[in-house]
Amino acid sequence: MDMTSKLVVMGGDPVKGLAGKGGNSLNNAGDIRDNIGVLVGGGYTNLSDDTARANFNGLVRTLGLKKAQDLTTHILRQNQRPEFQSLKPVDRISRFYDIQSPHVPTNEILQNIKSLGTGPRAGYTDSISLDSQQQQGNNVQTPAYGGSLAALKQYFGK
Repeated sequence: MDMTSKLVVMGGDPVKGLAGKGGNSLNNAGDIRDNIGVLVGGGYTNLSDDTARANFNGLVRTLGLKKAQDLTTHILRQNQRPEFQSLKPVDRISRFYDIQSPHVPTNEILQNIKSLGTGPRAGYTDSISLDSQQQQGNNVQTPAYGGSLAALKQYFGK
């Protein structure tokens, strides 16, 4: 599967990601957790959807192409499993972090993200990501044009 077709990397080195760029690693970890949450919670089995491609692109930006491809391949394979498809998004995410990948770097990423804050489940349910909120069935009203992150945080009470 060619996951790089029709993708434009929006920042960072397309091969190395933001690693070693001196960026805020906590923000990067939060972005990675949100990207994983949307891909797993959304039950994506391929990258044909704009939301799936955007979240893959976010992983490329923060992790670099090779790690993002390995992680996304692991996500897409797990989402194809029948027992995963029948789960609610938040339960799918909880289980996902317990499944080992054949790639050591992918397992290291998942362990680091799993230990971030209060864990992946809370990270998904508390995320201000519009995709995460919609996957959970929350009726989300987005701010009018020109809305800001602060307006979203105020809306969600964060």
